[in-house]
Amino acid sequence: MLTCGCCGEYFYPWPEYVDQDQDAGFGICQGCQDDAGERVIDTESEAIALVAAALNKENAAYFNACPREKQLDFCHLLMVKGILQWHIKSGETY
Repeated sequence: MLTCGCCGEYFYPWPEYVDQDQDAGFGICQGCQDDAGERVIDTESEAIALVAAALNKENAAYFNACPREKQLDFCHLLMVKGILQWHIKSGETY
């Protein structure tokens, strides 16, 4: 039995469970993994929209025409360079 490092509930690992690099005795339960996956998609979409809105019309058109993966790569590059920042506080990303 593990303690969810996200919600604090106890849970038993399921057959497909993959350790999330938590401290011994901790993990992330299925419910929190599902929620986290949805938050990642929402956060990625927010980053893409934020970057597109900051670009001039021509660059925004090019950026919006790129595949999502390329858009995310560009967003990640902006994060690495410190141009785009995400702050996580109290379980919310903003």
